[in-house]
Amino acid sequence: MNEVLFKFIKHLIRYSILFIPGSILFTQWSSFELSNVNKKSESIFRYAGIISANDSPIDIKSDRRVSIMGTIKKDQSLNGLVPILQGKIKISWNLSIKGRMASFASNERSIQMYGWGLTFKPGSVDEPLRWRILFNSGSLNSHNQLKVSSISSTAVRLVKWKTFPIHYGFGTNIINGISLQESTNFKLHYNFILFGLSKNFSGLVVSPQILLGRNNNYFSINILASF
Repeated sequence: MNEVLFKFIKHLIRYSILFIPGSILFTQWSSFELSNVNKKSESIFRYAGIISANDSPIDIKSDRRVSIMGTIKKDQSLNGLVPILQGKIKISWNLSIKGRMASFASNERSIQMYGWGLTFKPGSVDEPLRWRILFNSGSLNSHNQLKVSSISSTAVRLVKWKTFPIHYGFGTNIINGISLQESTNFKLHYNFILFGLSKNFSGLVVSPQILLGRNNNYFSINILASF
């Protein structure tokens, strides 16, 4: 059973790497376009809140202080991808500050997203715990469609299975948004569990991750470089 799981994870990482260039070439970016105020619109607001205030818990290398990460995110029920650029700076052994941004066009519409957050590592210098506590906030604006602000808190545990670092945890998002077409306000609360893994390839860390919730599931691929 363990051997089968090991092979599955190994192939998942390989296919995740192939997914990124293929997605960029053959899939359009998400437009966050609202047709009317219905359940699909609620999913779009939830998606905007999730991507603007969630990131990967992967640590900066112990001997480095700065990391840059490129991310592709996807909602299982909505078309299009979201490309995000993220940066993290290690302030102390147990605290890092991070920021993220995205700016792209889709269906002749501009989308801007930005956010910031903190990653806290409990424990001591000599005996740090395997848990990570993440606090994030962010905003997303789709021109003439919607504006969203979101805050999130996440607890993640990092473990190692054979040669694969694995992380899992849980979190919650509080999302506030407004439809610029209908002048309708949305207030949403999204609880989720997450699972991810990572692998080092020539100095770059590749980390696929999935968020599972009651109404929506989200998949992301992160590529991180530390300096």
